[in-house]
Amino acid sequence: MQVVCGVAEGRSHRAWGVRGAGVGRRILDVEVFVFWREAPSVAERISAVRGSGGSIDILWEDAESQGNSQAAMRATQGKVGQLWPYTDEEWSEHYYLEDLSIGVSGFSAATVEAWVGDLNQGVASDISEMVASTLLARAPITGEEVVADWVSRLEPYPQALALTVIERWLQPDEQWWSVDVLAARNDRPAFDAVLVGMQRRLIRLLLAANGKYLVDPRPKWAQRLIEACEYQPRDCATRLQQVRTAPPGEAASLLQELFGETLEMLSHRFPTIDVQPVRELIRLRR
Repeated sequence: MQVVCGVAEGRSHRAWGVRGAGVGRRILDVEVFVFWREAPSVAERISAVRGSGGSIDILWEDAESQGNSQAAMRATQGKVGQLWPYTDEEWSEHYYLEDLSIGVSGFSAATVEAWVGDLNQGVASDISEMVASTLLARAPITGEEVVADWVSRLEPYPQALALTVIERWLQPDEQWWSVDVLAARNDRPAFDAVLVGMQRRLIRLLLAANGKYLVDPRPKWAQRLIEACEYQPRDCATRLQQVRTAPPGEAASLLQELFGETLEMLSHRFPTIDVQPVRELIRLRR
């Protein structure tokens, strides 16, 4: 995947766009981040897509267009251009240039400015961290001076943010209490959900402990992210792969061992954080 983040030329520099560093050797899709001085109109957003050679087949804020969405999907064989209404502080479009998938995430420059300030104060959300990680991995199209100012305040990763994220992901996980029962029953959908939840928790703790912003909450590229962490349990990425392929009972034991070692690492890196309550809770079993 290739990520784009910077500032796109517009009337009186109304917007900026950024392209981030590519992941992998093949470019399967492109992510473009656009930061607007002023809220764009629907017409401006459609014009930008068409100007790059794409098209919008479904306008999700238009009732008639929504009603024709399935027909549009069939007509384009799934390679449909879509434009969504402003939601969760984001303008979003997605379209295709032949086989190349293009995703556009638009944000108000004022919103990004506020997020940068919040992150420095230890106030985080998934979206603000994702934008921060994109800015740091950027390949600017234009408006580098604006993006560079944000980046200068995002590095180094704020200590207050690390503490906030770690404390958030150290909160009790009541689902883990049932892991042995689910393993014994070989109840895979429920068991796998518990394992995935604990793995997500572990990865979020590792990222914060290593001063790395969240790239994707799912999380994507987990192995690559873990391997880039200086502070981690021994062979963490390899052992997580073993968790995913081991029989249920063994997988639960492997993951608990990894999580325990992560807690030990955190106790040394952040002495003010008390990991003992969490250590005791994850030992409890139904």
